[in-house]
Amino acid sequence: MVILGLTGSIGMGKSTAAAAFRMTRDRALVLLRRAVIGAALVLAVVANAIGLVTIVIDHARPFDWDNYVEAARRFPLGTLYDWQYPYGYHYAPQLAPVLGVLTAPGILAWRAAHFVALALLPSRRLALLLLVSYPFWADVNTGNLMIFVLLAATWAFRGNPWATGAYLALCVLIPRPIMLPLLAWLLWQRPAWRWPFAGMAVLVVLTAIPTGYLPDWLGSFLASGVKDVANDFNLSPSRFIGAAWLVIGLPLAAWLTIRGRVGWASMAISPYLLPYWVQMLGLELVRPRHEPARTTGS
Repeated sequence: MVILGLTGSIGMGKSTAAAAFRMTRDRALVLLRRAVIGAALVLAVVANAIGLVTIVIDHARPFDWDNYVEAARRFPLGTLYDWQYPYGYHYAPQLAPVLGVLTAPGILAWRAAHFVALALLPSRRLALLLLVSYPFWADVNTGNLMIFVLLAATWAFRGNPWATGAYLALCVLIPRPIMLPLLAWLLWQRPAWRWPFAGMAVLVVLTAIPTGYLPDWLGSFLASGVKDVANDFNLSPSRFIGAAWLVIGLPLAAWLTIRGRVGWASMAISPYLLPYWVQMLGLELVRPRHEPARTTGS
């Protein structure tokens, strides 16, 4: 009996020690996680503040808006994809004349449209965060159109059919790696859109042929990636390790997309990450509308 009692005491002691060790380990992991998150938040706030200051200091020229205007001018000249810094056009050729019309009212109207798009986002929290963010103001400052892509993306994620159609069309007309995770998620979760998307892709290719720019447009995909990896504003790890980032980024993006974290997947998949592209991370603040499971009758 004494031996059994001693054995039981030893067993209980080991169990208590193991439980105490697990509690200590779990507490340490929680503290480490909080420290990492806290450090990341502080770093993000500081980086955002520095970015906003740079815009205040240097906001003279809307580079991307100038490119849209120049693209419309070059379209009939046969020089749409003849890049020469700072000019560079990466979108579908037939979109260039449309951009010429959209930019005709002037840069102030174009920038004002950014704030309209901000107000139309489905999440007020997202809109307020973007309003004080460097990525949004970089979009406004350069005259880019990423906020309009995000507007379509957020509503498409929510299940709006008009926004879904618009986002799929944008994926064909202005294809960017950062748009692929949501595109893949939409076609996976909402199979009814697969044939319409295929039709859009075929239509855009067919209508690009008469412009004479189709080979140049397709060739611009690789050239753009190589050029922008070395961009001074590239925020991706590729800035330091080059294309090797894709070895990590592609499987990470696939895993995140499967889990429905398309905002983070958008950050991971891109071979380069320009400041205004970070707005796509806002998809993490939008809840998707899942389609009801379809059943088949007997």
